[in-house]
Amino acid sequence: MKTKQCLLRLAFVILAFYFGSPSSHTQSIGLPLLSVQARVLEQLKGNIKSVPNANLKMVGLGDYATDSEGRFAFQISMEELLEFDNQMVIKIVLPDYEIIRPYQGKVQLDTSSSEVYLDILVMGRDIEEEYREKLTELSNKLRTTERKNSISLKRISAMNDSLVIALQEDAEQQLELEKSIEKLKERADQEADQKSKIVAELENAQLQMQRLNNSLKNKEDELFIALEEKYLRQQKYQKSISSDLKNYLINVKDVQDILQNLDNYFKPAKYPNYTSTYNRTLQSYNDIFIKINDNHLDYIQGVNRYWQNGLLADQVQETFEMLFDQVHHPILKPAIGEVNNHIRKNKSGKASKVGHKAFHDLNPLIINLEKAVNRLVDKL
Repeated sequence: MKTKQCLLRLAFVILAFYFGSPSSHTQSIGLPLLSVQARVLEQLKGNIKSVPNANLKMVGLGDYATDSEGRFAFQISMEELLEFDNQMVIKIVLPDYEIIRPYQGKVQLDTSSSEVYLDILVMGRDIEEEYREKLTELSNKLRTTERKNSISLKRISAMNDSLVIALQEDAEQQLELEKSIEKLKERADQEADQKSKIVAELENAQLQMQRLNNSLKNKEDELFIALEEKYLRQQKYQKSISSDLKNYLINVKDVQDILQNLDNYFKPAKYPNYTSTYNRTLQSYNDIFIKINDNHLDYIQGVNRYWQNGLLADQVQETFEMLFDQVHHPILKPAIGEVNNHIRKNKSGKASKVGHKAFHDLNPLIINLEKAVNRLVDKL
């Protein structure tokens, strides 16, 4: 933007669940703080520089300014985050700048540590017009992808980061070749006796520049398509894994509940709907269990492929192993089989005894599984 009174808005979406060790500054007793260290950097073609002495106003926190190296810091308490429903909007006052990275100025902070470090990349009036056009084109393409696919902030931000870094690396290559061309032009003017040789070198360098520009354009387009495919696949797997596991938790809790209340099965006059509820609950559980049993290996392979993160794939596998090897096979499956056998023989006391034991055995296992599922979904 090229106006005298331009206001850039940096919106930080901050999702917090638990922060690390507490420190001072606006902290309520017992409530921990998240400490954020940040820098504002200006993107030029082939290099970056800090943006010093920039005034910042953060909604709900106060006024801040970058130092001589473009740095600033702030802290957020759990109490403040709760007031903002775990979301906080921060506005940066920087005339004639636009946010390049993070995407649209929005960042989802990693709250697994008590300290977070952020680099805020901006472009201003000093950026080369050709490079500005590339960054603007990239921003427009990302907005289209985000709107068309409803892609999550986490993934569109990661896509943006990768593409901005790639553009910067490409610009560095172009800059080096441009410097070589300028040196050759100077030599051609100064070394008359070698002019024909230098002109040939210059023409070759200019041809290299043309080829480089074409290859970089193709590379950037291919990278965009590859990253779009990668993060859309990630989102698809994340939704499927999250949906199936959360659906399983709902159904296994329903089964746990009917096991606790098996006495109702043998009192049809008092509980006429219990038998149909029992059968329907088991059928729903069987449906989601079969789906997970059929798909879990594909889920593990998909995470390994599209996240390229072996530790995360291991976490997916371990979560499913908890479901199979701790909940279903050793506890739930034999308990249901035994209960059904007692129901067929109309042995209400034995059925209820098995049901009560299974209910209590399952309780800590389901709690642990739910924690594992929540951790996994956060990571995905």
